[in-house]
Amino acid sequence: MKVIYLLIAVMSLTIFSTKTLATIYKCKSPSGKIAYSDKPCKGETQSVKSEVSKGHESNIEFLNKRIVERLLRNLEAASKARNANRLISYFTPDADITLDLPANLGGKQKMSVSKYKETLVLGWSVPGNISAKMEDVVITLSEDKKSAYVTATVVESLEMDSNVIMSTRATEQLTVVIKNGVSLIDKMYVKLEL
Repeated sequence: MKVIYLLIAVMSLTIFSTKTLATIYKCKSPSGKIAYSDKPCKGETQSVKSEVSKGHESNIEFLNKRIVERLLRNLEAASKARNANRLISYFTPDADITLDLPANLGGKQKMSVSKYKETLVLGWSVPGNISAKMEDVVITLSEDKKSAYVTATVVESLEMDSNVIMSTRATEQLTVVIKNGVSLIDKMYVKLEL
């Protein structure tokens, strides 16, 4: 049971990090609010593609879609490389990380960034491939452009010896902030369904 819990935790906590955001649509609501999505929006839109950055973008005063998307791609690259140190470098040191599991698997659990790192390292030591399909990705910038909110539904599968041994569906949310001129994740929430 502990191995299954560990695999579920790692699958859930790799947040946005196993699927590339190929095309992002910039949408403006009737009230003027800007949101970014992986699906075309009603009315006028702008498709934008981003590049993967090897490091942090620095000297940031305001967030925009490009900066947030680059952060997501950096998470993806760190996850694909199974590099926990690099992945957690995209979090604030005191980030609020919550995993909301079904009750029979422990229920809602909060963890520190260091515990998250330990969970990733342990989970990534298990042989197998994790694949993910991300749906309904939305990036919403705060009015002052000092924070952004990212939501998505992620369907993940764990495969071992060419057999899918587990599939999950999760609603995932990130809060991105600017800290010392760098965009970082300050909050991560994952609600897992088996």
